[in-house]
Amino acid sequence: MVFRLMQGDVELGRSELASLDEGMGMVSGPFRPSPGYSSVEPLFRELSEAIEARSVPDELYAARDALDLRVVGPGDLLVPTEFVIVYDFGEELDRVLEAKLADVDAWKRAHRSRDAG
Repeated sequence: MVFRLMQGDVELGRSELASLDEGMGMVSGPFRPSPGYSSVEPLFRELSEAIEARSVPDELYAARDALDLRVVGPGDLLVPTEFVIVYDFGEELDRVLEAKLADVDAWKRAHRSRDAG
């Protein structure tokens, strides 16, 4: 199941989001950027480096949140999230999309219905 990271009508990239940490309410997976990603790539690189250094200025989180990102599943089904981040360390094989789910049970139901269908 492929999910799209969207900013408005612009697709930033795709991920299968195959890994669920139910206790933390987080989903993640390798991120494949689309052409639209170039507009936000510098922010996510800076944010990734700051997280790795364990020194993230509040302004970076505010800039991420101001992007108003959405995760959309098959059939344009919106995945309710609290926040979304792309960990980007500059290498195509080293990009991960992670989302904090607003409703883990809804996520599990969506996957059960997909598997049943």
